[in-house]
Amino acid sequence: MIFNLKEKGIARRAVMLLTLIASLTLTSTNLRANTGSCGGTIISVPFSDVQSSNIFFCAIAEAYFSGLTNGTTATTYSPGDNVTREQMAAFVSRTLDQSLARGSQRAALGQWWTQQFFSSSAETSVGGFPLSVKSDGEYLWVGGAGAVGRVRASDGKYIEFWTTGTDNAADLLIANGRIYALCGGSPAKLYAIDPEQPAGNAALLTTLPVGANGIAYDGEHILTANASSITNYHVPSGSQITYSSGFNQPAGIVYDGHTFWVTDSGDDKLKQVLVTGQISQVVDVGHFPGSPVFDGTNIWVPCGSNQVTVVRAATGQVIATLTDNGLGGSTAAAFDGERIMITNGTTDSVSLWRATDLKALGSFSTGAGTIPQGVCSDGINFWVVLRNSEKLARY
Repeated sequence: MIFNLKEKGIARRAVMLLTLIASLTLTSTNLRANTGSCGGTIISVPFSDVQSSNIFFCAIAEAYFSGLTNGTTATTYSPGDNVTREQMAAFVSRTLDQSLARGSQRAALGQWWTQQFFSSSAETSVGGFPLSVKSDGEYLWVGGAGAVGRVRASDGKYIEFWTTGTDNAADLLIANGRIYALCGGSPAKLYAIDPEQPAGNAALLTTLPVGANGIAYDGEHILTANASSITNYHVPSGSQITYSSGFNQPAGIVYDGHTFWVTDSGDDKLKQVLVTGQISQVVDVGHFPGSPVFDGTNIWVPCGSNQVTVVRAATGQVIATLTDNGLGGSTAAAFDGERIMITNGTTDSVSLWRATDLKALGSFSTGAGTIPQGVCSDGINFWVVLRNSEKLARY
């Protein structure tokens, strides 16, 4: 039997293993569980219909011990049966889930749990009406009223801060060894911080149209989402161009490795945007879309209408509309390599999903009246700014 895999993006090792599973044919009817040698190690499988002498014995053993397959029953593998598309989907999903989980920093540190509550012992006072947070892998950078603070991720200790005058840092970008702070207002302003220099005043790079509140970078251009436009700031030259055609009320922006995507709360759309300001694709999402995140395949758009719209970046197709799971006034999204976290300003909570199969993992309170706002991950923990309590919470 030849099984044709048309799906793209599956790791070569998984493809080979699935092909082996799909092409197994055994004709002997007198089979029993066997012990065999694989790579010099003696291994036993529990399946009574798999012979240790079979050429595929070690492949089946690897699939079983890695958790890719559980067999058709506890003691049978049914190697002569055809593999259905449903079974193949299960194999692929398990492969992706386990690859992500085992390759994560949480796995390396033995942190397999999903936290069920926010702990006051994992909160850092940051002051200044915090709105945004980003991770550089070692530190968390927290933007708020008139300042951008640096917090050490290992222990949550607040280290120092840079001032942005009377401007509030609505969003942050970490690139080129700098921390860029996007401050709303009239006019809006873009500041830069050199983390190797002593704390002090952030350097003003440029002024922007009113209401800038989202920022993204493609390796050369910084694009900002403004109250009724987007601005392309060319980093090497410092030149900038603002585009307003086709934009109503941009709310957030993300770069997927190929192109920019802008959420527009004025018309409830997600818009694919070129650096020339041209809108190349428009996707319907929920009411009042906020700050999206890209997980490597899909764009997750939190919407204030209590839903999350999941969009395939390669095609612009809406693949899921997620509701319930504690959503309420959803604002921002973050990805930790395995899971998606959404902040909910109305319900004072965060919601978790598994990125590979969109499985809801639960909703967790951040405390009454805290109003969670920005969120990011350092690869180990999620970090959430609690606007009203002026805290940075580790989850």
